[in-house]
Amino acid sequence: MTAARWPLDVLRAGPVAAGATLWRSRGQLHATLVAKATFAMVAGGEARRIEPMEVIRSEVYARGHPMKPLLAASDLAPWLERAEVVLTGHAWAPGGVPVRRMPVRLAIVRGAAALVDKRLEVIGDRAASAASPDPEPEPFVKMPIEYQRAWGGVDEPENPFGVGALADPDGKLSLPNVLPPGGRRAPVGLGPIPPIAPTRARLLRGIARSELEGIASIPEDFDWSYFQSAPLDQRFDRVLGGEQIVLEGLSPQRPALATRLPALRALATIYLPNGAQRWLSLSGDTLIVHADAERCAVVFRGSFQVASEEALSALRVAVGVEVGGEPVPWPDVAEVLARAPLAEASPETVKLTDWSTTVTLDDEDFVEAPESVAAGRAHPLEGTHPLAGTFPLDDTLPPTGSEARSREARAALPPPARLRGEGNDAVH
Repeated sequence: MTAARWPLDVLRAGPVAAGATLWRSRGQLHATLVAKATFAMVAGGEARRIEPMEVIRSEVYARGHPMKPLLAASDLAPWLERAEVVLTGHAWAPGGVPVRRMPVRLAIVRGAAALVDKRLEVIGDRAASAASPDPEPEPFVKMPIEYQRAWGGVDEPENPFGVGALADPDGKLSLPNVLPPGGRRAPVGLGPIPPIAPTRARLLRGIARSELEGIASIPEDFDWSYFQSAPLDQRFDRVLGGEQIVLEGLSPQRPALATRLPALRALATIYLPNGAQRWLSLSGDTLIVHADAERCAVVFRGSFQVASEEALSALRVAVGVEVGGEPVPWPDVAEVLARAPLAEASPETVKLTDWSTTVTLDDEDFVEAPESVAAGRAHPLEGTHPLAGTFPLDDTLPPTGSEARSREARAALPPPARLRGEGNDAVH
């Protein structure tokens, strides 16, 4: 269990990467906690938990240039309205035998329903000219799936990173390698879309990107879909655990790979200076597939209000992900509070709640907690605003793995609730 340098003290409970980010909306400071669990994709079986990939703090580009492929999007979005899946990797010719063109497929399946089912056509390198307007593709064994090889060009508003729209000075026109089925002209891909791409940048509607750096300042009419890095057809409700990931033509080892996520539940526990603990359910909202390595990661997120930046130093947070019913090794309260000197808090009262809950943590005050996080809650409606009380805190300890409920119950988020007590809806 280690701590990272985040805006507040975040500890890892078990094999999980963890982090935090701060943001303001309607004049209120919020802290978003992030947990990231990583898995080896097991063909025909359940994905196996492995050492976690770290939380990505900011976009990672090939060769560090924003016009090059985006290798990894930031994991620190304050909130995502919908879950999404992104994939980085290559198309691999079956058996290593060169091909001129091939189909690839990414699907996310829950039960009998396909949450995402996306197919692309991948074609070898081609350069058209006046003498050869429709050249034969070059054979390939592997081809990057990236927007720089999809339809587009400098003057194309939907994909200025792409090819096919603008010839070079010699009159040759590089044609795209990654196309929709049937080969029509459209910018397509499977990976994260850079924030500078017009499809995302225009969602800012004049807001400077610098306003979203550091402690992000979120205006009242902000379009939260700006933080979604996946294409529209790669978004769905939530990652609940148990979903099947299907890859076709995207694995270097086999023509098709299907693996199933294990049962998942992510939680954070917030340790207060007076020794009290509060529990926060984290929602699975991002599935990251590294197809070449046959690995994937699930990112979970949850938020709560904080009265001020000064109050953060009085908090300690531990984040864990329960996989397959295995209990999380939560740290002892005394161990956590002894980690470092705590900032002075009010000697009488520390108040802690989410956007819809008021909790006063006096020794004399009894907190009537809502239903335990293990008992199963209604799923939040798609489109719920992040300030609508989606993530209540709970003062009931989670069960051990053997006591855990079904996958859906463990992953579902709680409805708005109000606890007895006086004071502002924030951590003070």
